[in-house]
Amino acid sequence: MEVSLQLDGLDMPVAAAATGEADLIKVEPDASVPSLGQRFQKGEFYTSFEEFIGTLQHYQEQNNVFFVRDSAERLKFDEELMERLVYKYCVFMCKQGRRKYKPTNPKIRPNQSSFKVGCKAFIRLGLKKQVTGDYVLEIKNSNLEHNNHPVTAENAYKYPENRRVNVDEKLKSVIVSQEAKPKHLLEIIKKDQAKTLLSRDLYNLKRKLRKDEKPNPVFPSQQSAATKQSLLKPEERVVMLEPLLHNSWSVCPDRDALQKEFMFSNFSEVQLLLFGFS
Repeated sequence: MEVSLQLDGLDMPVAAAATGEADLIKVEPDASVPSLGQRFQKGEFYTSFEEFIGTLQHYQEQNNVFFVRDSAERLKFDEELMERLVYKYCVFMCKQGRRKYKPTNPKIRPNQSSFKVGCKAFIRLGLKKQVTGDYVLEIKNSNLEHNNHPVTAENAYKYPENRRVNVDEKLKSVIVSQEAKPKHLLEIIKKDQAKTLLSRDLYNLKRKLRKDEKPNPVFPSQQSAATKQSLLKPEERVVMLEPLLHNSWSVCPDRDALQKEFMFSNFSEVQLLLFGFS
């Protein structure tokens, strides 16, 4: 015969006593240490932002969820609080939260780079002054019920916050290759960057990379006057510059150009030289 020992909600079998009926032995958890299911309730506080992040990471690993910072306001003017608490208020949302973008025109494909499905799970932190005068980060309110997506490790850690891929030269050569199969490419990106892409994402990425490889045509109107004309050879420069250098022209010391100083007695002489009238 066996009896059941309950440890914080987990049933564990233990050997029954030699005599007597089976009993249910209940071990009460320490009330001062919240369990994972009791985390992030209103009024719970943290003495530092680092402490909150450590608790959040542990909660995410144990519950197969993933939160990202949605909005926040940093603390100012108090260096000690800025370093310890960081934020005046901060909101963390499920990475698949917010409303999914839907274009008004059904023919327009949405520019949706993430997997937003409108999950309503969130945690809101705010600055709180305790009766002792110390400041802490307090849970103002929260909703830990995830909806519109499965709560699994695959969904939490393999589905990225966004589907943008960091493409280096090695990955680029594989993607633009004609022999590479789409399914194989998706597996490579998933293994290399832990990002699950859609087939449409891969198509757009390949199209963009191939377009970048093609040189942009240079139209005659975009060519500068310097590129249209060929530069003088050294021997040609000597022959063509010699008459100018003997006629008060000189080579500019800071650039490849010629200069000459003109002296005028009045502005009318300048107009006559430049525009042909006085």
